[in-house]
Amino acid sequence: METNTASQQAFRVWRDQLRMLLGSITSWVHPLHDLDHFSIKETQSGYSLADTSNRKVEEKGLALKLTFADTELLIGPSSFSVSEAPGGSMLSTGVVTMVGFGMKETCQIHYSNGAFEKFTYGEQEGVMGEISFTSLLASIIPELKPAATYA
Repeated sequence: METNTASQQAFRVWRDQLRMLLGSITSWVHPLHDLDHFSIKETQSGYSLADTSNRKVEEKGLALKLTFADTELLIGPSSFSVSEAPGGSMLSTGVVTMVGFGMKETCQIHYSNGAFEKFTYGEQEGVMGEISFTSLLASIIPELKPAATYA
C-alpha cells in the first residue's frame, strides 16, 4: 500500500514538473513568434508509465508542437517509471523527447526524482536550462526538413 501511494505521489510530481517544463519552453521560444509562419501549440502525446510492480500502462500527457513554416518539432513525454532503488528508496525517472522531420538523432530531456536535469542529443549532453535549451534548439532547427518530404 505504501509503495502504491509513493508511486502515485511520484507520478503527480512528474506531471507537475512536466507542465512546468513545457511552460518554460513556451516562454523560452517566445522570441520566435517574430518569425513568419512560426507557431506553438499545446497538444497531447502518449507515453508509457510503469510503477514499482512493473505494471505498464499508456498515459496521455501534455506536449508542444512547434511549427516553422513547412516543418515541425514535437516535444512531449515518452516514458515515466517509478522503481525501488537498493536500500528501499524510491527512484522516479522519465524522458521527454524532441523529434522533428530530418533530425539525425532524437533529443531527450531526462527527469530524475522531481527535476528535469539534463538533455542528450547524440554525443551532446548538457544541464537543462533556458540557455542550454535555446542553444540546443538553434542547433536542431537547421536539421529540420519540410514535412512534405516525409508525407
